[in-house]
Amino acid sequence: MNNKKLSYDDLINMLPIAYAHHKMIFDEMGDPCDYEFIEANKAFEQMTSLKVPDIIGKKVSQVLPGITDSKFNWIKRYGEIVLKNLRIKFDAYSEPLGKWYRVFAYSPQKDCFTTLFFDITDIVKKSEEQEIIYKMLNDIIFEMDENYYFSNILCADESILFIPKEETIGKNIQELFPKNLVTSFMKAMEKAKCSGEKVSVSYHSIKPNEDKWFEANIKFACINDKLKYIISISDITEKKTTRKKITRK
Repeated sequence: MNNKKLSYDDLINMLPIAYAHHKMIFDEMGDPCDYEFIEANKAFEQMTSLKVPDIIGKKVSQVLPGITDSKFNWIKRYGEIVLKNLRIKFDAYSEPLGKWYRVFAYSPQKDCFTTLFFDITDIVKKSEEQEIIYKMLNDIIFEMDENYYFSNILCADESILFIPKEETIGKNIQELFPKNLVTSFMKAMEKAKCSGEKVSVSYHSIKPNEDKWFEANIKFACINDKLKYIISISDITEKKTTRKKITRK
């Protein structure tokens, strides 16, 4: 048995996620203006393509000159963590590196901060591609959590929504729709959740003076590690009208 103790460097280099420790730099007014790399691990190199020996002791503005022009203000965010002694998680795009990262950051000591992060570029791209595909469809796609709160809406033309998107996200279905429609939807969603199958509901438009019929196809699924309802809304007015004409004949 090998009883050799692992060194600190060995331990951080064994981490499967990127690790880096930094010292915050402040301007004359005491505001965060830059930061210096103190140490980093091998996973950091793999996820950034930056070589650790080349960055240690250097400022981020030297290593990544374009960082100050990024839409996301990395220096400001890390500065808040140091000044307020925060522990936070966030997703952000690094324009100089051309990648998306999920970052866990905290300040273990005065004027310093540590980051643990991993590359989520492929996940974000897949999500963006999926959103583009959804928006090319004529259907309206609603995402709703297990407690019936709307979390996202995808559609090519938002003017066709019953209620504006910004007034829908974050609201519970019971706050927005008539009681009879809510009852139908909640029964169907519970059935979809219990059966694992797609469940459909047909209903008449709730817009005043609009004689249209819609069909909601509901599926309960786990997407990006979150359980949610995916509801696809289709206009079936023409189909329903055609059926009526056939029945009358």
